[in-house]
Amino acid sequence: MTLKRLFDTDTNTHQQGRKSKKMAEQTHIFYMDMTCEGCSNAAKRVLGKLGVDEGNITIDLEKKLITVKSSESADKLTETLKKTGKEIRYEGTN
Repeated sequence: MTLKRLFDTDTNTHQQGRKSKKMAEQTHIFYMDMTCEGCSNAAKRVLGKLGVDEGNITIDLEKKLITVKSSESADKLTETLKKTGKEIRYEGTN
């Protein structure tokens, strides 16, 4: 086996293990300790970086709830929202 072939095999195996398992699109609900529009904009910003379209994000600032329609896992969305520095709690699916 050539070095290139060995490298290609290792790379393919490594890449297969790293593939993100996306689920069917679901609507997830999160509690986020938001106090202002800046907080809600931060949530939209980090979710946007993950690839969530802004049209799939609904924010109820008064109830402090974020609804996200996405094929990403709840864990991935939670970890992404935590990047805002706010308290995040997963409430479930709708």
